[in-house]
Amino acid sequence: MRTRRSSSFELSPEAVALMANDNESAKDGEIATDVEMEGLSLYEKKALLVNRELDSHGMGRYQWHIWGLCGLGYMIDLLYAQAFGLVAPALQQELGFSGNMLVYVNALVLKADILLQALTIASGRRYAFNLTVFIASIFGLCLGVPDNYDGILVLTAFVGFGVGGNIPIDTTICLEFLPQNRRFLLALLSVFQPIGVVVASGIAYGLVPKYACGNGGLGADGEKLTACSKVATGQPCCTKSSNMGWRYLLFTLGAICLFVFFMRFVVFRFQESPKYLLYRGEDKKAVRVLQNIAKTNGRRSAVTMEIFAALTDQDETVAGRNDAKTMIGAGDIQHQNSFKDKLMVELSRYKILFATVAIARFYSKKTVPLKSRRLKPIETT
Repeated sequence: MRTRRSSSFELSPEAVALMANDNESAKDGEIATDVEMEGLSLYEKKALLVNRELDSHGMGRYQWHIWGLCGLGYMIDLLYAQAFGLVAPALQQELGFSGNMLVYVNALVLKADILLQALTIASGRRYAFNLTVFIASIFGLCLGVPDNYDGILVLTAFVGFGVGGNIPIDTTICLEFLPQNRRFLLALLSVFQPIGVVVASGIAYGLVPKYACGNGGLGADGEKLTACSKVATGQPCCTKSSNMGWRYLLFTLGAICLFVFFMRFVVFRFQESPKYLLYRGEDKKAVRVLQNIAKTNGRRSAVTMEIFAALTDQDETVAGRNDAKTMIGAGDIQHQNSFKDKLMVELSRYKILFATVAIARFYSKKTVPLKSRRLKPIETT
């Protein structure tokens, strides 16, 4: 009986290692001859590879999740802006003050934009992405508890801080994760804002008038009820127990924010931005994040540590290490920089805010604290 001889053969370990080295050499040669990388810094070269990797995914499952969750952040923005305007009359009637709460909210939103941008640079996108909504949800749930105006203002300040700081972070995350040919979806995030207006208005329509003071804010004699602090003891007035509508609204909005936080922190595990990790010299973590994103999208990541190492070896500026700024994206070597060098790199980012007189004037006007106007109580005769 004739036996069939197998045509297959096994490679020796030496041959396998030689082929692997040849493949790595081929990749290094492709990187070295990449025209798009000419004139770029080491960090820019690595960021370019990250962009190409994400562009190859298109709008995968991970990208759609990111876009949807950032859209919910945009919805929260006008959710509270609309609510504060709707509850103001009922709140003023009960507490007896005059003025506009939105003056304070807008001031805190502006300060939150600046402070939270600094937080994203210092600690990363992931913490700020979750922390902003968490702050808005916790203080939003407590917003209907106080029975004095000062307490409400304090809680409103924290809600405005969380809501206002969320928008620039969501925008940054979308820019870093969406493929370049789908960047128009960033502008479409604004469609979630009118949804927030509709949701707040619908909930307010069902709760605020139904649970207002007396009969639609009127007493038995048809006169408008005023704050109990403005009338004599025993006279009909607008009490807390009879004016729970605006509180129910704010409790509901706080629960909505808590649901968004649950979706961001528990249901969907947000991965830190690969570009931020590269900026911090965490190449291994950046590669791991790209692999997790590719796994979520049902793909395999083409970016490896070997490719990043090849870029680092080829970059001539790393060898000199004369300028701390040129070390950004240099991986483990970057960690050798002193604290002073790292601080100077961070401070150099703010030079653009004072590059021209016009920009400096505009920035100063936006960041100088507004003169706080103490809202005067309603005077009654």
